[in-house]
Amino acid sequence: MANHEQREDPSAVLAQVQAIEQALHAQTAQRMSIQSQLHEMENATSELAKSQESYRIIGNVMVKADTASFKKELEERVESLRQRVATFERSEERLRSELKKAQESVLRG
Repeated sequence: MANHEQREDPSAVLAQVQAIEQALHAQTAQRMSIQSQLHEMENATSELAKSQESYRIIGNVMVKADTASFKKELEERVESLRQRVATFERSEERLRSELKKAQESVLRG
């Protein structure tokens, strides 16, 4: 028989579906965590724009920071987080596609 005519083991396909679902869940949780960090950084950047002075917490001590360099650092962090969110979104989309194919394979039997 040719490879495309062979049927996959249903239990193996079901295990694959479960593994993909777990990976998708993990990716979604990580993306949501990063989105939360992104939201915090965007809020901090917005507040910093309204302020004449900025402070930074280093260990247990709060010290005055250079506002311009601090703002630049926050903006770079925001951009980095946006890129990470986009990467996770692409990964989630790929996993959803794989999951759909695996589920269809299970339904075909």
